[in-house]
Amino acid sequence: MTNGSDDDRNDPANTLRSVGSTLGGWAKRVGKAITEATGPQHPEEVVRALGQAHDLRRSGQYAAAYERLQTQLKARPGDPSLLLSLALTIVEQALVTPDRADVLHLFAEGLGKRSERSPAGPLVEATLHLLRREFDASLDALRRARKLIDELTGSLQPETRFVYHLLTTLAQGRRGRHERALLELHKTRARLPEGTRGPLRQLLLAEGAQVALAAESIDEAIAWLGSETEPPEGSEPDASARTARAYLALALAGRARRPRRDPGAHGRLAGRRARLGRRDLLRKRRRGDEYAAARTHAAADPHQSETQSAAQTRPGAPWQGVDGVRRRRRRRAKHRGGPEQKREGVPSRAA
Repeated sequence: MTNGSDDDRNDPANTLRSVGSTLGGWAKRVGKAITEATGPQHPEEVVRALGQAHDLRRSGQYAAAYERLQTQLKARPGDPSLLLSLALTIVEQALVTPDRADVLHLFAEGLGKRSERSPAGPLVEATLHLLRREFDASLDALRRARKLIDELTGSLQPETRFVYHLLTTLAQGRRGRHERALLELHKTRARLPEGTRGPLRQLLLAEGAQVALAAESIDEAIAWLGSETEPPEGSEPDASARTARAYLALALAGRARRPRRDPGAHGRLAGRRARLGRRDLLRKRRRGDEYAAARTHAAADPHQSETQSAAQTRPGAPWQGVDGVRRRRRRRAKHRGGPEQKREGVPSRAA
């Protein structure tokens, strides 16, 4: 049996089969990874329609993108990529022109149960709640959309994530949570599709500038808006550049009104507080020693007052003794502008 198993192990045919199975498993895993990275395969006309719709959205031509996708959806009504691209089109259009929000409602009704498997449904729902100023419901829908976006692959994934962060920025900013909105604004700016112009970029500039100024991030707003004031080379200034200039002027005015901070003021104040603290501590210690000595002598002689006991304890100290008490009493009376107030047990000079 041992010799037979050794022969099988040393058989060249068995060795080749094991190598082939190993390579075959590796090839399957690589193929699966490539498929997940590239997304589902589509016919050439669908790929062309998705690319054209994306270019039209970047330039703000949402009606043309809608018509281009509808043409392909008539032939493939349930294609998930076409439905997601159409959802991105109507969501972006509703954000820049809120009077077209009725299209969102019709699209959400048409999706039905398919919205549970695609981020198109939660994104449309979040936009509807945002336009109705129902910010908590909008954020709940965005949380459901995030799980589906994390599982999304293909060419639509970057733009879908950008729309997700844009909606989150708008919801948090209009809700009043400016710090959270500022964090989402950073992600939105990083995922803005390259070459995006038109009303969507103008919306991002206006809303982002308001969020940055409300979060008191004036220097960051000035740096960002300053880079957006000039249009790309070879093009005329558009509405986005004019919006950036307007909010840049507001940011610069806010920085001019901001009080200037002296870098050494805090150190000087801390040093003064430390000196005053040491002075008060010394005073408390002197008073504590005086009262402790007075209580000790008062316990020895119940008929002797505390002031006399303290005066006899350290007669040489300038702040103790009968003369010291008189001097302090005269200073207080001069400061208050009234007659001297005698303490019990301290004889006056006349006596």
